[in-house]
Amino acid sequence: MKKTLAFILSLVLALSCVSFSSFAAGSSVPGDVDSNGALNSNDAIYLLRYVLFGETYPVSIDVDFNADGKVSSDDAIYLLRHVLFGDLYPITHGVSFTNSESLANVGKYLYRVGNSNAVKLGTLFSALDGTPDPDLVSVTIDSVDPANTTVSGTYSQNASDWSQGTLKFTGEGVVKVTISVSGGAPYVLPLEIVNGKNVLSYSDIIGSGVNVLLNDITIAKGSRPTFTRALYGNGFVIDASAGLTTQAGIITFTGAKVDNVIINGPIFEEYVDAIGKDNYTSTVVCTGAGSVITNCRITGSQSPLRMNSDTLVKDTVLSGGFFCNLEARGGNFTLENVTTVNTQNSLGVVISNSASLTTSVTLKGDFIQHNFVASNTDMGNSNANLLRNVMFRSNYSIYHFVAGSVKYVNTGIISMSPSIGAENIIDLRSDKRNYSGMVASILGNNGYVYTMENKDISMLEKSYTEPEYSPSVQAAYEPVFSWALPASDEAAPGGDSHCYKDTAGVLQIQFPEGSSKTLNAADMATVVKYGKKSIPATVSCKNADTGDSVIVNNGDVTFTSPGKYTLTYSYTDDYIFDKNGADDTSSAVHTKDVTVNVAVKKSGADAEFSVETNSGALVWGTAGNLFDTDYNPCAPFLEGIKIYDHDSSGNTYTVLDGSDQAAFINNVSKATVSGKTVTFLMKNGTRLVVVCRGNIDGSVQIKLSNDKLYFCDSTADNNRGAVVISFTSYTYTGENGIQVVYNTERTFKGAADGELIGTYSSLQTFNS
Repeated sequence: MKKTLAFILSLVLALSCVSFSSFAAGSSVPGDVDSNGALNSNDAIYLLRYVLFGETYPVSIDVDFNADGKVSSDDAIYLLRHVLFGDLYPITHGVSFTNSESLANVGKYLYRVGNSNAVKLGTLFSALDGTPDPDLVSVTIDSVDPANTTVSGTYSQNASDWSQGTLKFTGEGVVKVTISVSGGAPYVLPLEIVNGKNVLSYSDIIGSGVNVLLNDITIAKGSRPTFTRALYGNGFVIDASAGLTTQAGIITFTGAKVDNVIINGPIFEEYVDAIGKDNYTSTVVCTGAGSVITNCRITGSQSPLRMNSDTLVKDTVLSGGFFCNLEARGGNFTLENVTTVNTQNSLGVVISNSASLTTSVTLKGDFIQHNFVASNTDMGNSNANLLRNVMFRSNYSIYHFVAGSVKYVNTGIISMSPSIGAENIIDLRSDKRNYSGMVASILGNNGYVYTMENKDISMLEKSYTEPEYSPSVQAAYEPVFSWALPASDEAAPGGDSHCYKDTAGVLQIQFPEGSSKTLNAADMATVVKYGKKSIPATVSCKNADTGDSVIVNNGDVTFTSPGKYTLTYSYTDDYIFDKNGADDTSSAVHTKDVTVNVAVKKSGADAEFSVETNSGALVWGTAGNLFDTDYNPCAPFLEGIKIYDHDSSGNTYTVLDGSDQAAFINNVSKATVSGKTVTFLMKNGTRLVVVCRGNIDGSVQIKLSNDKLYFCDSTADNNRGAVVISFTSYTYTGENGIQVVYNTERTFKGAADGELIGTYSSLQTFNS
């Protein structure tokens, strides 16, 4: 070091009479490390002092002139040589990288990338201080945990444009992608690779697959995407503001997992409640049980979100909507850490008067409602104004907030159905925010209001601040659960015994009367994350018909009686990574169910079907309100069918006569609806299962009118017309345990002059 310093000082003395170019103070001068606007030997000395004394002589520009990845006296010498000999020792600033500008939240969460298609470097990275030479760009891919994942990747260079080079991944897991230009500082981007397709535009979406957003996308007017598996949003925006013509929803989630996406719908200036109008739409509709929406923001339309089925909404903001923030027309839905925001004089959560009678809402975590409206607020629609007026009646004074001369209420949760009240709103929050409920007369029906009492006036002030969308994490990528029978237990259908997994994923078991079947249920399950990480699971068993527990001993479960059973597998996922691609300390608990149908074969003849007709006409249940009459389509789905069975003595008896259903109804011990499947359990232990394939908009209800059963759609239309409901199979399990199937499709069609069977809400729900 002394020799180096002596060399520099001798050069400085030798150059004491040399003239240098001068620059204005504060200008950007390559090599001007002391920031005085002039480039001379003082900069070399200043740089050496930085090397020797660090922070006492701060440097704010790139000083690694020889690009060896460190700053030393060699760089000070190089800088002096540049001052002395100019172009022989050029100062060049090497190109460096950072994340792409579109990846705005790299510091907040771990980005996901799909493995089914390649992604361009320019989608993930941006170059700083110049344009890299593709030949000098280096990209490496390192698995974070190579011993326990299947993930890998390849880099393909583009000869003319570095940003058009591609990365293609295989397998799943967390990787760290390192990019640099030869001699430049490396930039590391951690990524979580998942089974899915990278989406950069609307045309890339695969509705039946797993979609991974790597860009904001726009949905053209009239387009209507449906997601059935997963949508990983990475914080990007789906712009659905162009709207949709004459449909009930722009985007449909059918049993889909949706995470970390902003979905913006159109802003309407007029509310309508008639199918066929552009404004009669929601931004997102959930139909088909099992959708999960986490870490999202959904805005606009008549309502940002409409639910027709069982759905979990968690860590999500529902904003705007000309009528309400969330409209429920069926299903059991859970709101966990959800915020609803009034930006268009909208109501909060509305349970429709056409909702199925089993509709319920469960509140967990926190539930923040920015849904205050003033007594003089015009909601933009006569029905909505009537709902508003209900809240300002004197007998609801506990809900009134007064600011100056203006009276406000928080619209909260409003049930417009006379049959959905306190027992359907399950509030599990530790802090209920002064919520309480009471029966209210709404549009001629006794509805129910559940909202905030005026115990804390500051809640009114807080109601006007809409939270920003700033998710701190993405929901953990879930392990893959699967199950399979051991080969030693498999037995195809036919004969007295069988044991197999059918095409619907149901375990079908049959054995002779007096026998049993024992399975090691624990060994049947496999839980894997990232293709290789194995996660242990525990199993429990219940009789789904009675609710009784079945003993599980060391993973073994023994079935001795016919019926429907549920195996529930529980497992904990500890393989969760933070935003930097490092192991996180958090974990997530998951449960998965496997359905088991057990039949016990008794001696005796098989049951028989006799079907007189394969088609029929729908009838209609009236619904609606003071301003409009709606109609619920109902199929008399048992008409024209007869089922005969044989008792233990061989005597023939009638299970079902579709023209006279009273005896059948009296012998049903329990009727349940799951999706579009109806199951009747008879008092003698036999069973009838009916499967529908029709265009059902809401939840299915089985209604009873004059000793006849009707398969009804809970969602009402404003006119009778060309509605079709079809049934694909009728399966009866007889006294001898044998399933007999009638699987010729039976279709029921609606007509404008179709028969009326009474007011839908007054019809008895048949669910013993």
